Formats: sequence, C-alpha cells, structure tokens
Amino acid sequence: MNYLLVFVKEPLDGFVKTRLIPEFGVQGATRIARVLLDATIALCTEISQLDTMSIQVILVVAPDKRSPFWQYLIDQNSRFSLEQQQAGDLGARLTAAVEPKLERNSKVVCIGSDCPSLQTQDIELAFSQLERVDACIYPAEDGGYVLLGLRRWQSGFFQSIAWSSDQVFVQTLERCQALQLSYFVGEKFRDVDQPADVRAELKMSHGQYPSQDSESHRI
Repeated sequence: MNYLLVFVKEPLDGFVKTRLIPEFGVQGATRIARVLLDATIALCTEISQLDTMSIQVILVVAPDKRSPFWQYLIDQNSRFSLEQQQAGDLGARLTAAVEPKLERNSKVVCIGSDCPSLQTQDIELAFSQLERVDACIYPAEDGGYVLLGLRRWQSGFFQSIAWSSDQVFVQTLERCQALQLSYFVGEKFRDVDQPADVRAELKMSHGQYPSQDSESHRI
C-alpha cells in the first residue's frame, strides 16, 4: 500500500501561521493558511484519482479531527481519510503516524500544506524512488524539508532532530547514514513560513497577499 500522509492544521485564528501575524495580522495569517490548505487539498484530490498509481490519502489533522471543518471536507472528498495528530513535537507526531503504516510493508510519503509548488508528478516521483531506496527527501530552502518518504522503519529515526531549525534536512540525512538507509534527494523547494516566503510566492504567481485589513484570498 502507498500512503500519502498530509499533516495539516485547521485554519483557526491564532493557531496557524503565527510567524506571519506580525506583518499580516491574525486574520491575514489565517487566510494565507486557508489558501495553502486549499491548494494542498486540490493536489491530494489529483493524487487520489491517479490511474498510474494507487495512493491512499490520509489527512493527519490538528487540533481535533472531530471538528465540523474536517468532517465537511471529508464529506466532499470521499477518497480521503482522517487521522488525529498526536501530542508532542514534530518527531513524535511523525512517528505516531508513520510507524504503524511501515509495519505493514507499505511505502509512506509525508507532506504538509506549506509548499504550493509541489505538484502531482513530484509525489509520483517520490513513490517511484521508494521502489529502490529506503528514504526520499525533498529539501526546503530554509534547511528543512517539504517531503519525506520512507519504506522501512528504523526506531529513533525522528528523535533528536532540531525541528524548526535550518539543520533539519542535514540531520535527517545524517540519521539515514547512521541507520544505513539508502536515500534519494529530490529538488529543493520553497515552503511558506515567513513573510518573505509569502512575498516570493506572490511575485511568482502575480497574486496579492492580505494585509492586516485586507480581505484578499489570492496568493
């Protein structure tokens, strides 16, 4: 089985994109998060309908999968399923979601909703690479990664990583080497975490971003 695990947050004021709040305001940050989420859901819809590859899309959600927001989304996208994000840092959340799937001899690819540049072919490539290597990683320009794929579980893989730092990608490669996992490194992408990332994405797409008083929903 191929699993695409999509780690996403409900776009609630003050809960999402908090690093954007000083420039865009609470509601502006929430609107940006919603635009990014909508783009990710559109991508997942395409992936769930692929004829060339069978991929089960699982939204790993926070803060509560019982929210009407997620229930409505699932009603509109019957090919998706929901899982609750577990407590702890990103490593703990990844471990809780990934480990049970890999114990079933499956391939797992993890993404978030911060990288609107990811396309269907990028996901397909990741799963294809996992036919021949143990791990697939697409680095982010800020030193993290926007995609991680695994086909073999090793205890401790996500432990002792400096999450939210510019060392995440390097430390993950070092972990692969230490655990003797073969790996493929894909294209580098920009994720949208800081105001400069928003401006860069908008410059590429000729969109407009919401100011603190704006009602724009374009990006």
